[in-house]
Amino acid sequence: MEKVFDLEVRQLIQVDNRKLDGFIEQFKKMDCNQTSCSRCLYCEKFFEKVAVVDKEGVKKASKKVKDFSERLLTGEIFEAPRSHLLFRMPLAKPLLKRLIRWRLKRGQSIRP
Repeated sequence: MEKVFDLEVRQLIQVDNRKLDGFIEQFKKMDCNQTSCSRCLYCEKFFEKVAVVDKEGVKKASKKVKDFSERLLTGEIFEAPRSHLLFRMPLAKPLLKRLIRWRLKRGQSIRP
């Protein structure tokens, strides 16, 4: 199997530790178990202030992950023969099974 992609998140997102001064103070005042992250947004807002994000790099990485996912779903990553890809289509497999059953009932060979 070939190397699919090389993804280093630390190259895409940088956080200067000096900018994290005071971050922990919020947690001394508030109990995180009593609220949800999606309501609080403290960490998310703080991250937006201190993080340096390589947006172009994130876009490229996102495309690599998407391409990998597609290759994984089609079986291409496993070097499956192209003829087997038909069976990965949601409707193809049941239709082929139905055709085989129909041909067998009629006494026809399923071989070409």
